[in-house]
Amino acid sequence: MTSTETNKPASASSAGDLHQRKQEYEFHPIANVFPLMKGEEFKQFKNDIRSNKLREQIIIYEGKILDGRNRYNACKELGLPVDTRPLPAGTDPVAFVVSANVHRRHLNETQRAAVAAELATFTHGGDRSKAPIGALTDAAAAKLLNVGERSVERAKAVLNQATPNIQALVKSGEVAVSAATEVVKLPKEKQAELTTASKVREAVKQAKQAKEEAEKKAADGDTSKLSDEIDELVDRLINKLKEMKAKKPENAEATVAELIRRLQVADLYTEPTKKAA
Repeated sequence: MTSTETNKPASASSAGDLHQRKQEYEFHPIANVFPLMKGEEFKQFKNDIRSNKLREQIIIYEGKILDGRNRYNACKELGLPVDTRPLPAGTDPVAFVVSANVHRRHLNETQRAAVAAELATFTHGGDRSKAPIGALTDAAAAKLLNVGERSVERAKAVLNQATPNIQALVKSGEVAVSAATEVVKLPKEKQAELTTASKVREAVKQAKQAKEEAEKKAADGDTSKLSDEIDELVDRLINKLKEMKAKKPENAEATVAELIRRLQVADLYTEPTKKAA
């Protein structure tokens, strides 16, 4: 190859590829309501792109990636061109993202509830004239993600109170909303220590045990209080019977006999068995 050939300017096509390869994109907030692939799942996904290249274009909306974050990350790591296209005009970006991800990804119920919760609280400061973006009602978000409205409400409460590490575990589906509901009752510094699903499970177990012990203690305390109240009533009754005996012994004896009878009927008293001589 000659020196002239070496310094020859890149063709328009190769220049375009180079631009695509080096183009950096941010992720659109709407896209970020869905969890990214990680670990073994992302490794296998990247291997597929290494073998088959990018088969589906990355969708850009407002200059940011609306759909294709995992494809973008894989291409950047592999040094492959990032092929993009804009979201078609008039397309609802929320409906587009939900449809693409729900049908493409295997999200469990907790993940879908977390996504619905974020959509139900989502606000967007972009150009609203381009598409109808805004917070959905809980019912609408639940319908989009095929979960119960109550699940969305619980997920919203959890994400609102949880520390970032707990939020991440819920969004990834590693920790169920029901478990996170117990964890978010803990102080923020305690939540921050729960960095894995196993730690969350242990914390939930401990919280459950503490609750059971507190309920048992409360029940025991109620029994003790009741016992004290009965002792007071018995003392008052005995004093009244003594007063009656001082005035009319026969009435006092009849009253005691009636009391014993009623205790027997209520299965609260059994006549002692006399020992044989």
